[in-house]
Amino acid sequence: MNLSSGFLKYVQSENAIEQLSSDLYGVHDVALISGNKAYAAFSPRFQLPDAKVHLLYWNRCAGTWAQGQELAEKVLSHNCSCIIGVGGGEMMDIAKAAASLSGKPLYLVPTAAATCSCCTTLIALYDEKGRRSGKAYLPCPIAGVYADERILLSAPKRYLCSGVADGLAKLSEANSAILYGTNPEEPLWNAQFSQALHLAKSYIKEVPRALSGNTDAQKSLIYSNFYLVSQISADRCERKIAELAHVLHNVLTQMFPEVKRSHLHGEIVGVGVLMELEMTGAVYGISRKTIQSLLQNALHCPTTLRELGIPTDDLTIARISASVAEKTKLSPTRIAPVLKSIR
Repeated sequence: MNLSSGFLKYVQSENAIEQLSSDLYGVHDVALISGNKAYAAFSPRFQLPDAKVHLLYWNRCAGTWAQGQELAEKVLSHNCSCIIGVGGGEMMDIAKAAASLSGKPLYLVPTAAATCSCCTTLIALYDEKGRRSGKAYLPCPIAGVYADERILLSAPKRYLCSGVADGLAKLSEANSAILYGTNPEEPLWNAQFSQALHLAKSYIKEVPRALSGNTDAQKSLIYSNFYLVSQISADRCERKIAELAHVLHNVLTQMFPEVKRSHLHGEIVGVGVLMELEMTGAVYGISRKTIQSLLQNALHCPTTLRELGIPTDDLTIARISASVAEKTKLSPTRIAPVLKSIR
């Protein structure tokens, strides 16, 4: 087992940006990786009067290692002592890549609660053709995550909903361990499963309240999407988590790149959650029907391949099944019927 924390400090409050300013007091050169919109929301409240902030704009999507290297070289050329990444999930990943390649401490300020990328050491990057480049991790934890509620609560609710759909995968993926007969019993995995079950129950309770305008429930969802999801991921207990929902996401976005342009990460993963629950059955009373209702009626997320804009003819289903099977080591004959149930 590889037990690791994704971050050394987590701050969630209405004044998280001011707290970051305080924590970095005395630093002289800072690299700030951000896009235009995120920078406009962040900069008025970030005050380091004695420091020089080197703004490195990054307005592209689907970050690559080449782009990460380019940013890392700029960080080193400016002799920056740390990196601050401000933006959405893709911005978090490119900032993590720059930190990994430059060896500088990293501070992250997410502007949307759509994924847990700001709280994990996993770096999700792509090649020039938009294909996932495999798993890579920061060599050390993120120095600090600053979840500023003023920014996060002003973001479109679609991002919050997508983060919930992404977080729901923790339960279905943990439960998918039953698909692998060789998995041994492991106390660490049992604890992880219990955390995932708690997370799912919290979502079911808080989503209706949050989307009806309850601010406390919205803050709870932000905490769940960032902190709770990342803690389940931190042990990297891969033998017990097949990650089928995320494998489906990666397969679909590679085969049909346009789906990534029209749907958020969690919206695609949510369809994969339904695929997993169809394979494994209900989890302590939480059924596919329950999660499908939550995704469809409360979160307004896609629940079928058609809603994602994916072709659903038998040949395409067979191609998707073969690719998912190759990545998960499960039989295509087990996957194809399940994919047909969500087409």
